[in-house]
Amino acid sequence: MPGAGATRWAVPAPGAAAASDAAFSLKAPAGTSVTLSQLSSTVYELSGLEVSGLGNAGNAALEQELRSGFRALDALGQSQSRTLQLSVLSQTPAGTELSARWSGGLPGAGKPDDARPTDAGTDTPAAPDLRLSQLLLPGGVRGPVQLSSTNPAMAARTQLLGSAELEQLSPLAEAPYGAALSAGGRTAGASEQALLPLFSAVLNAAPALNDWALPALSGAALPPLDIRRERVYQGQNSRGDHLFQTQSRAQPWRQTLQSGSSSLTLEVLDMAQMSQAVYRADGLPHSAFEFSTLQLQITARSGAAQARFTVQVRSTSALRPAGGA
Repeated sequence: MPGAGATRWAVPAPGAAAASDAAFSLKAPAGTSVTLSQLSSTVYELSGLEVSGLGNAGNAALEQELRSGFRALDALGQSQSRTLQLSVLSQTPAGTELSARWSGGLPGAGKPDDARPTDAGTDTPAAPDLRLSQLLLPGGVRGPVQLSSTNPAMAARTQLLGSAELEQLSPLAEAPYGAALSAGGRTAGASEQALLPLFSAVLNAAPALNDWALPALSGAALPPLDIRRERVYQGQNSRGDHLFQTQSRAQPWRQTLQSGSSSLTLEVLDMAQMSQAVYRADGLPHSAFEFSTLQLQITARSGAAQARFTVQVRSTSALRPAGGA
């Protein structure tokens, strides 16, 4: 799901799995590479707009202004395509070093819901000369992510990204390396999603509320959304590919910010996600599909006036072999 952090999967105790349950691992030798095409899209949909406390004429006028402003939500939703090349640089007993190169922009670049702001207020850079490298340690443990660029200015911008932002960019972030290959086996996991970029993007589409002196979101310490995941290993297909399915849910989330007689209540009413991933027999990714929905609700109050609306964010992402192989 866009903007979600890397999942922390439960790790079985040593010797807990049966001897026949081999762990999923990356066996591709050094020099092996795979090129994948990714198409992602995000759609924002407004519903349930209610205005009260301003009299009939005032309510109708503000509702019309808000609907007009919310047409900007159409601009938030977009489709983006890119190509990912994943290569095995080295394979030693100490671990496997991999690199990733993108064309068409890094994942999330240019998307309001998935922007990763740096301390300098810039988003994740998107350029064709960026390379990500990461060491995959025995047992599926991930080493630190490193971004490099031949462009000095771009290299300087990547230095502003923290470890969490870098980890989210890695194509290995959700890879099930280390999982037991026991068909039907289930593994629980947890992750967090930052909500400030989402709520900020939605409120920016409501300039009619600027005169309400609402609490500022910038700098607000909003707790992340806690997401619970369950991954199931479904066995192998006729080609010998490994199949994994993941489903995710989140509990309702609510925060209220107060500023004088004005308040802003932010809520996550529902969140659901499903993904299907296919990995080759050598452990490199073959294809994947993900669909997620996130339902947000915002209630703004200023004195006796109140505006409430719901926004549903629907995201899809498909990863396929380049050329349709």
